[in-house]
Amino acid sequence: EPRELLAVLVDVDERSVAATFHLGDAIEKGAGVEWFTYGLAVAGRDGGANKHFAVRLSGDQRSAFVFDFNSNTQANYDGSHVDVLETSIVVRFPDATLGLNWSGSLAGFSTIEGDDVTTEAPVQVL
Repeated sequence: EPRELLAVLVDVDERSVAATFHLGDAIEKGAGVEWFTYGLAVAGRDGGANKHFAVRLSGDQRSAFVFDFNSNTQANYDGSHVDVLETSIVVRFPDATLGLNWSGSLAGFSTIEGDDVTTEAPVQVL
């Protein structure tokens, strides 16, 4: 069931990025909806999108990905990198970085079947 995205905690080390998506109340998703996404948007100093770190949930399927707007490439991760807890979802992105130019901004987002639900959830880097 999709839930409201309240905040994102990001933990970065030399080899990986981990994101914890803190969730609130359930969102009415409507009939026929099959998938929804929680993500972390990384923007450069110019405000342009650099990367999206995201988790996609569909039924009991879960997967994660990092999309790099600069190279137009996507790294995919299977469900073993995703832990769905009662009030949060923890996703590990091995061999990933926020990027050297992320000094612009970080924002949490959520979508239902690609339609924006949340676009500016607060992000804290640990």
